[in-house]
Amino acid sequence: MEGYLVLLARYSPVFVGQELISEIEKNCEQFGIYYPMAYDAFQKNKFAADSMYFHHSYAVADIPIGQEYEAIAYSEGGKIQADSIQKCPSKVLCFFTAFKIQPSDQAMRGHHELSLIQFVKGLPPMINALVEITERKPLDTLKRKEIYLGSESELRKFALKQKAAEAVAELLEDIGITHEEDYSVLDEERTSEINKKIKKMAVEKYKLEESDVTDVLHDGLFALHLRNK
Repeated sequence: MEGYLVLLARYSPVFVGQELISEIEKNCEQFGIYYPMAYDAFQKNKFAADSMYFHHSYAVADIPIGQEYEAIAYSEGGKIQADSIQKCPSKVLCFFTAFKIQPSDQAMRGHHELSLIQFVKGLPPMINALVEITERKPLDTLKRKEIYLGSESELRKFALKQKAAEAVAELLEDIGITHEEDYSVLDEERTSEINKKIKKMAVEKYKLEESDVTDVLHDGLFALHLRNK
């Protein structure tokens, strides 16, 4: 799922019209246009129908302008709600840098940035759950309500991996492991025994691939950390 995008907040159309677009134009005039093709895309699409400006989370990979997604999902508390996953075609019209905001031709890996996204069949009601940006102030994401864009199969698999990770955390707690450090100091025989249980659960119960087991274990240990920090 290296191409998926996680939306953290949506920009109010009023704020976009009164402040965001003028700030982008001012930055381009003052600092020069970093990405001419992206600037052209912005000028062409800045008021595109059924589009909205978003603040997105860390991109797990470089994502280019024009990236298309087929599905959408709602996430709360860091967990995708499996029953929320649905077909919802969308397309990235433009990305924007986070610092000295101006059009960018990609979402850079590891960065929080902005995006202008168009929804082919109209704005989905699901996005209304996101925090709305109406003024210049630090973004409140404590509620952790997020929207995922990706392929339907990838989002469903991601939801299963999250459930499996929670199950791993419970399994580890049941056998007395409450912190990652407890797991790291186990002897090889004990580690192998636990890993076999995790693999069996991930493959048989959650229908994941064997190649996903390492990720599930890692995410389970992180979930354990969050439970006991």
